[in-house]
Amino acid sequence: MKKKITYLIGFCLIAGAVVFILLTSFRSSLQYYLTVSELKVAEEVYVGKTLKVAGKASGIVRENEGIGSRYLFFVNQGGEILSVSFRGLVPDTFREGSEVVVTGQLSANGSLEATEILAKCASKYEAKLEQ
Repeated sequence: MKKKITYLIGFCLIAGAVVFILLTSFRSSLQYYLTVSELKVAEEVYVGKTLKVAGKASGIVRENEGIGSRYLFFVNQGGEILSVSFRGLVPDTFREGSEVVVTGQLSANGSLEATEILAKCASKYEAKLEQ
């Protein structure tokens, strides 16, 4: 009987440790997916958190040339505007007016420090009309 209780306690400790590790790992990798309008409603809640924000790119300015280029631009959606800065290589489809999903952390001043940009060109994926 004593041996069974020892195994049960050991099993509970191991299971508890595994659950703890999973929960803490999950929280640190959690990302919120929002549109710019959704973000602007409760902006203060998301400061310092990793976000994915969707909208249309506009006002693209490229500073410096080469691999270390810094991009400053806006993401617009639903009449709301989010200022974004990004350093690195951008996709070929990243242009003025393209649909983008930007991943990064929201700073206290309300701008997004991006670590990744995904862009698509809508015309490239539309079905061609038969003539």
